[in-house]
Amino acid sequence: MANTAGNVIYILGTGHSGSTLLERILATDETTVSVGGVRYLDRYFAGESGVETDDAGHRATESPLWRQLAARPERYLASVPAVHTLSAAEKVRLFLGRPLQTAPNFHYQALYDDVRQRAKELELRAISTVIDSSKTVRSLSEIMSSVSDAVYVIHLTRDVRGVANSNHRRGLALLTATRYWLTDLIYARLFLWWHVPKQQRLALRYEEFVKDPACWLKQINQVCGLSVDPEHFLQAVDRFPSYRFAGNQMRARAISTLTLDEAWRRELPLWYRWLAAPLRFLRP
Repeated sequence: MANTAGNVIYILGTGHSGSTLLERILATDETTVSVGGVRYLDRYFAGESGVETDDAGHRATESPLWRQLAARPERYLASVPAVHTLSAAEKVRLFLGRPLQTAPNFHYQALYDDVRQRAKELELRAISTVIDSSKTVRSLSEIMSSVSDAVYVIHLTRDVRGVANSNHRRGLALLTATRYWLTDLIYARLFLWWHVPKQQRLALRYEEFVKDPACWLKQINQVCGLSVDPEHFLQAVDRFPSYRFAGNQMRARAISTLTLDEAWRRELPLWYRWLAAPLRFLRP
């Protein structure tokens, strides 16, 4: 497939912070194709539980976009199984502002080029931007060290109590969920500070985005070079076929309005709400 100069919009953050919602809205720009969490590509190709199908219910070998790529996994998979965590040495390098030097799990440039080209062939529209919601610092480090595309980063955060509550519903202990949220936040802020130019990154709070999406979409458009309609984006959600894989049930849910999920105010114990409240001041 032909190489094309392009862009990557990377959504950085932690799970259950609203990345699926944001990704669907950004994908209303006709120059974009969103692919979900690329860090799970090896699992999607293998048909593993939890990531066996894309949004349309297609396995990798059946998907209009992915089946050609899945036929040549060696072109895209550099490490099987993919490694998603940082080693102790890599964490030290992160705190010191040194490049992480993580071996890429995927051949990202070939992957992004072929995704753009295949989507262009399928949909007969000019596509220059891939939206990747892999969320982790490790994946972002791999991408920035191995692609020639321009990479723009949206650091999406949500109140720790909302994230912890969503994880707690799935059986994760509250304090464990809090620790994951905190370490993800610290690693992300450090990496952005050291390695991503200010003009190529944007800090976005889930709560503020839901309350005033038009304001934030204008800022995203300016930073990332998109043309998302800040006033009528809801009518355009899902205007294009989706090839996203991995993620939660939000991918298939109809969106008619944006509402703030504050179930944690009712569902979390009072002691935890009070204990975790000060952590919100750590967010950018």
